[in-house]
Amino acid sequence: MMQLETPLSDKETVSSRNKPAFGSFQTHQGNRSLVDILTSLRDMGISIAMNDFGTGYSSLSYLNNFPFDILKIDRSFIKVLNENSDSPIITAIIAMAEKLGLRVVAEGVETDFQKNYLIESACHELQGYLISKPIDKTEFERLLSVKVID
Repeated sequence: MMQLETPLSDKETVSSRNKPAFGSFQTHQGNRSLVDILTSLRDMGISIAMNDFGTGYSSLSYLNNFPFDILKIDRSFIKVLNENSDSPIITAIIAMAEKLGLRVVAEGVETDFQKNYLIESACHELQGYLISKPIDKTEFERLLSVKVID
């Protein structure tokens, strides 16, 4: 049996503003030890996300086999969203995730139309250059210390 320890110090807590990131896992159906590891991480308060949903290794069967909290819609579905084309696939992914009790994150949001469409479609979180370009650790820590909402 594998022993897991939290990567957080005794003084740190997991919150919506402090989501530790871990490396990707290549999943294989029926891998009970991976399910045990992910469940242990989840029990520590760490959210588990399925990345790049709808492409590559992100099979629908994984939604039944692994303890995900978050579904991240791959940017390839987002980039085709424009004023002339909506996306029933995105709408269906968000509706399915809601039925499964999962939060939804859209990757690769670059236009106001995409942002507005995703917000109106009840997507929970947005990622992409429209929101913020990649930043280094120092800038990230500075942004965390800034009071945004009264």
